[in-house]
Amino acid sequence: VFTNAKSCVNGNWYISGSTTGFNLSLLDNLHANSGVSNGIALFSGNVHTVNIQENVWKDNSGWAMNFNNVHGTILGNTIKNTSITGPNWYDDQAGIIIASVNNNVTIAHNTFKMLSASALNFYTAAGGTVSFTNNFATGTLNASPVRIRENSDPSGVSVSNNYFNNNSLPDIQNIPAGNLAATCNWYGTANYATVSTKITGNVTFVPYLVSGTDNAPGTPGFQPALGTCIGTPVSALTLTPD
Repeated sequence: VFTNAKSCVNGNWYISGSTTGFNLSLLDNLHANSGVSNGIALFSGNVHTVNIQENVWKDNSGWAMNFNNVHGTILGNTIKNTSITGPNWYDDQAGIIIASVNNNVTIAHNTFKMLSASALNFYTAAGGTVSFTNNFATGTLNASPVRIRENSDPSGVSVSNNYFNNNSLPDIQNIPAGNLAATCNWYGTANYATVSTKITGNVTFVPYLVSGTDNAPGTPGFQPALGTCIGTPVSALTLTPD
């Protein structure tokens, strides 16, 4: 249990250095009620390897994770606020920053609830491979749950099989010109006209999920039912013979 850390510049846990990367396994911990900072910051010119599973970040001020050049898995965690104190976004719990260009990370089966900023912030000029899949992202304030920032390269990013609902801004924001692959997500509705308002930028989001039912509610994250990634701009017609 890690609680009530004071505000600091780089991170409550701050790991840096340019000569070697760092291997971090973080399993089944609680991080709560800490001051303004990054919860865990990994900054390096070389690759960090992470295995981050089944942790809870709750009611901290600032990002849960701020990672540069990271490979590995972020799986089955919960990042949430139980209330919003404000007035600034950094007064409350935010999600994950992925920065720099040498990334190869899977962010899967997590729950992001009532965050004060994005669940995934693919930072300015970031690159590499990021899979954001089978996550819940609900009640996000101040920013899109998935935000692809200026001058980043979205070609290696995929956003699929996620549950988005009740977010204050569009669920996915892709700022650079490159295309973002984001099919088979649930946006709180099966109506194409409404779904299209949940996206900004150059995003391939069709087909999308037409059901938000979790097919395995006892399993962390969101598991869509088979056969529900069929949403398109044109609804099927049922013809009745004369």
